[in-house]
Amino acid sequence: MKKSLSAVTELFTQRVGLFLGLLPILVSCINKVDPQVSTQYIKEGSRQEQRAVAFNTLLSHYRAGNKEKQFFEVISKKDGRFILNYNRIDQRLTLCLDPGSGWGSQYVNIAEDDLEEFVSKSFTLTDFEGGNATWVDSVTIIMKGKELKYATTKERIRPKTNGKPSGY
Repeated sequence: MKKSLSAVTELFTQRVGLFLGLLPILVSCINKVDPQVSTQYIKEGSRQEQRAVAFNTLLSHYRAGNKEKQFFEVISKKDGRFILNYNRIDQRLTLCLDPGSGWGSQYVNIAEDDLEEFVSKSFTLTDFEGGNATWVDSVTIIMKGKELKYATTKERIRPKTNGKPSGY
């Protein structure tokens, strides 16, 4: 009986050791939350409904959020398939309209007043999918009477996010 008890104890000790050895690997697989990013998820509604309320949700989330954070974002957790990311310090608005395809357009000089204007003029993410803008020059468009400037390739800043714009 003593021999079988010591064998069970040894087996248990090995299994616990194996589990403790694998624990850091298992923990590293859990989604990490970036402490500089405040994320609001939209979980309800159709694709069109989620894309229609994205700017309103971002503005509300930003106003209610902790201003010590640099990034505020809205992510669709259902059919909307988007990430709307606002960098309050660098005043950048970055869109990902098809997660898995990477970041799309990035707009510069976007302040809180601009977010308010997006809401007051009923901007939706569908407006940013093309066809609704007039080009002024290579980096400037006018959409719904609002002038927006793109970040050039050299000016782009990679936003921090709790989403997966590249699918990884």
